[in-house]
Amino acid sequence: MNMRGVVALVSVVSNVCWADTPPDRPGETLALQLVQTAEAAARAGDCASASKLGPAVYSADPTVYKLVFLASPALARCEIEPITVSEPPPAPLPRPTPPRPVTDEHPGAGKIGYGKFAVGVGAALWAVSLGLGYDARDKRDQALAAGCTNDFSNCPGDSYSLAYDAYSRGNQATEVFVAGAVLVGIGGLLWLSGSREAQQVHVAPTAGAHEIGLVIEGGL
Repeated sequence: MNMRGVVALVSVVSNVCWADTPPDRPGETLALQLVQTAEAAARAGDCASASKLGPAVYSADPTVYKLVFLASPALARCEIEPITVSEPPPAPLPRPTPPRPVTDEHPGAGKIGYGKFAVGVGAALWAVSLGLGYDARDKRDQALAAGCTNDFSNCPGDSYSLAYDAYSRGNQATEVFVAGAVLVGIGGLLWLSGSREAQQVHVAPTAGAHEIGLVIEGGL
């Protein structure tokens, strides 16, 4: 094989390898073609057309624009201004979580307060029930003294109204006593539940601008 055959073979192999080798980046081939077009326009003295191709080259491949387009001797004569790309503003920093305010009131304070109030009202109703009971007993004694039988089945004259008042006061005393018992029961449950919550320990993380920590609430 002579020297011409070797040169031709090397040229063919080089072209095949170059054609089979894909570009490193998707837009690199297009960017290089645009650079060649811009260089041809610059050599022809059409710097306006060459300058307009700059953004297209940058859009296709910014690396080719920086390393080839801006460094091209053919384009240097046109004194093309480089594209200035503004940097995106930095993402805002997350706001720090404000620490939870620590108060003297423990978690079960609300239940304890409502429980005490209910117990107090229930006790007051018991006192009213006791007064009604005494009044009912007085009316009963007056009705018996006026001639009523012990079971109020026979009450002569005005003694019937006294017997009716005694019976009515007795029912009222019973109803008020039951209402007071319900309130005392509910209040006691709330009071007990709030006391148990006050004895529990609650731990919550907190973070500030220059500090992190834990907030511990409750009693030990």
